[in-house]
This record gives sequence, structure tokens and C-alpha cells, in this order.
Amino acid sequence: MKQTFSHSVGIDVGKRELVACVRCSNGITEPPAAFPNSSIGLNKFVVYLKKHEVAPDVPILLESTGPYHWQAARTLADKGYFVKVANPIHTKQIARLSIRKRKTDKVDAANLAFLASQNYGYQFMETEELARKKALVRHYWKLRSIATNLLIHERYLKEYRNIGSDGVSAFLVRKCKIVKKKIIKDWSKGNDVKYLDSIHPASLLFWRLLFFARFCR
Repeated sequence: MKQTFSHSVGIDVGKRELVACVRCSNGITEPPAAFPNSSIGLNKFVVYLKKHEVAPDVPILLESTGPYHWQAARTLADKGYFVKVANPIHTKQIARLSIRKRKTDKVDAANLAFLASQNYGYQFMETEELARKKALVRHYWKLRSIATNLLIHERYLKEYRNIGSDGVSAFLVRKCKIVKKKIIKDWSKGNDVKYLDSIHPASLLFWRLLFFARFCR
């Protein structure tokens, strides 16, 4: 049987602002409140949670929004709160099923508070070190994508327009190899590989990299 909670909190995360909504045990939601997405704003939000008597075991649900949700999730987790993260693609699909089609930060926060009461999402456990490693993975894939596109374009210029390239793609390929070695070194130290399935398509890359790295030892 799926666990549900009588008390829950939803946070709609933006680049500059957090909009929070507390869902009470009777199903009634408190008026949403906005806070700056900054250290000062998060301190005010913690005071807000204490004012509403939000216990440490009450689920607080945020959408995974890259760099914007991380500081809030990490700060609240460090304060002892039960922070959970949800895939924004999934939450938006659920929101479309609602009779009310309004789309505002306050409505989104209320929807997240309801989903939190239904035990939706996964517990936030990401450390700063793990976040750094994931960022390096994304950086690698970005570099590789740019290098591939440049290589195709340079070949087109050389073959069809007789224009020589300045070797930018070759430089990026070398940079990718450096980052790749760094990734293998970082991720072969422990069991953090299990978290890589949240980085698409990094999980497939890492299993291959680690296999070849260990095979060649």
C-alpha cells in the first residue's frame, strides 16, 4: 500500500524565487508564500517552516531544475528536513490531468504539496561533491556534442567549399579526452555510479568508460 502523509510542502523553484505551499492534515493548503532563491531567502523559508510547525519527517517536494533547486534542497536537507525531488516532466504530465488548467507558480506549488502528500518523488541525498561530478559529466557531453557538430561542419567546408579549417574541432576532441580521464578517475573511487542513471545519457557512458579503464589496468 502506498504511503501517504497528512502534512506536506511543495516548492516551485525559479531562478530568482521560491514559491512554497504548505498542505495541512485536513487537505487545506495555506496561502503560498514567496522567498528569494538565495541564502537569505532560504533562511527566511526555514523560519516560515518552523512557524507552520513543519516537522523534520514532513516531505518537502521540489522539482529537479538543474542548478536552481540544488541550493534549496541541500540547505533544507542540512537543516534536517525530509527533502524529496521530482522529475519536472512527470509533474507537468500529472498537472495536465487536473480539471483546473491554470499555470502559475502558486498553483504549481500547491500541486507539488499534494504530490508530496502522496509520497511522490525520491529523497534528495546529493552531496556537493556528487553535484560537482555530475556537472563534469554534463560538461563532457556538451563538449562532445559541440565537437561533433564542428567536425561535421569543417568537413563540409573542406570538401564542398574548399575552405580549410583552423582545427577547432580537433582542440575540442583533445579537451574531451582530458575531461574523460578526469571522469574515470573521479567515478572509479566509490559506489557513486548508482546515481548516474539520473543523468541521461551519462550512465551508459560511465559503464563503458569504467569497464575499459579497469580492463586496461
